[in-house]
Amino acid sequence: MDLVKTLIQEQTDKICKTYKIEPNEVQELLSQKIKGNGELVDIINSSENLKQVYRTKIFKQFIKKAKKEMYYSLRTYQKESEDLVDSHISSRERSEHIDKLFDQIDGHIKMAEVILDIGGGLFPASFPFEKYPNLKQFIWVDKDKKAYESLKKENYSKLVLHNYNIGENLWEEYLPEGLSEFDFVFMLKLIPVVNRQEKELLEVISKVPFKQALITGSKEAMVKKIDIEKRENAVIRGFIDTFGFNIVKKIDLPNEFGYIIE
Repeated sequence: MDLVKTLIQEQTDKICKTYKIEPNEVQELLSQKIKGNGELVDIINSSENLKQVYRTKIFKQFIKKAKKEMYYSLRTYQKESEDLVDSHISSRERSEHIDKLFDQIDGHIKMAEVILDIGGGLFPASFPFEKYPNLKQFIWVDKDKKAYESLKKENYSKLVLHNYNIGENLWEEYLPEGLSEFDFVFMLKLIPVVNRQEKELLEVISKVPFKQALITGSKEAMVKKIDIEKRENAVIRGFIDTFGFNIVKKIDLPNEFGYIIE
């Protein structure tokens, strides 16, 4: 069975070089999958070395299926967790650097009374409401039903939740009575995703009435360890240029970047 342990270690090393996953998670899954695959166990037990195992069709099918399962598990935006921030992949990735984010945008939101968060998932769970006493309403618009239910349970006093798709209502319908624009709008990792999935909604987003907004993108892919900053930046800068916004400040975090626009 030494070959099994070696196989698991070698494949774990390879997978962890490509995917954002902990080694112990990979080892546990591979171990379980191997035990449940009698044909692969027979091949390993009858082989002199792993090179022989790796050349077999059974192993190639096995590792392909295992990687696919890990990939789709990592692609799951929300997972069960006692920590609300940790349960959503975007907020989890940002949580380690959340203080750096607010250090860079503090001067732009400290006087804001009405903030809009478009497609922010569980970002409100990371927002330091106590730090901004001038804030009257943090308005959240997102189609994510699970995030909506989770935030609703937290009962944040200044948080106003709207579980709708982008474009389902006019932006003005989300504004408090008597106001014509939002003081600040968060579009965190939003524009690149919309550009890939529903490009026609970019024009709808461009019509949000605001004084200033923060648009961000990812530096690294969500699942794989691949640098995507150049690609995401091209999309964001294209959006800014196409709809005539002006860049006020660049935001830079270890795993996220963005622009404050007006």
